[in-house]
Amino acid sequence: MTIAAFALQKAVRAALVNSPAVSALVPASAIMDKGARPEVFPAIVFGLADTIAEDLTLNRNHFRVVLALHVWCREEGREQLYAILQAIQEALTQGIEIDDFQLVDLPPASVRASHGASGDYSHGLVTVEALLEKRP
Repeated sequence: MTIAAFALQKAVRAALVNSPAVSALVPASAIMDKGARPEVFPAIVFGLADTIAEDLTLNRNHFRVVLALHVWCREEGREQLYAILQAIQEALTQGIEIDDFQLVDLPPASVRASHGASGDYSHGLVTVEALLEKRP
């Protein structure tokens, strides 16, 4: 059995890697699951993932997954960051295939943009929330 959060993460990564707009800005090797600020820039790093069981039916086969994507750029402003955030949002509207699950709902991703503490980095946070149904 695939854990819902991991299945969604794999599907989101595939969507980003296969998006011409995202791959023009961030190489596939810099879209990663890592526990700290990356060493290469720009980068998209998978962060916190929450899975909440949804009682939509007695089958108890629905899960709401909230997945955080951290976007890192080395820049004083945020122009590159905003371009990457937009490309991510667009990539996620193209439809994604999730192993072992049916995608029930994928609202538009929310985004936040800020500067890093030292001022020479920009950091964005994309929050992806999906409702998944376990396939029989």
